[in-house]
Amino acid sequence: MGLTGATLVLVSLAFFGSAAAHNCQNGTRPESEVNREGCDFYCWNTDTNSWDKFFFGNGEECFYNTGDRGKCQNGECHLTTYF
Repeated sequence: MGLTGATLVLVSLAFFGSAAAHNCQNGTRPESEVNREGCDFYCWNTDTNSWDKFFFGNGEECFYNTGDRGKCQNGECHLTTYF
């Protein structure tokens, strides 16, 4: 395989491992975003060297640090309690 092939395999594994660790996709709340306000979050895209925006799924519980709580709907937090 040679040094170049081994390096490519290791780089590929590191990339896919880090992408899986972030679990960046619409509709899910990654473990790293458990304290995230609102219904959106960002993940770094190594291909474009920029941040990609994702949204929690409809019905996902959301909150703001003010204490307000609600449910996500179409990327927005619709509040059900107000403080």
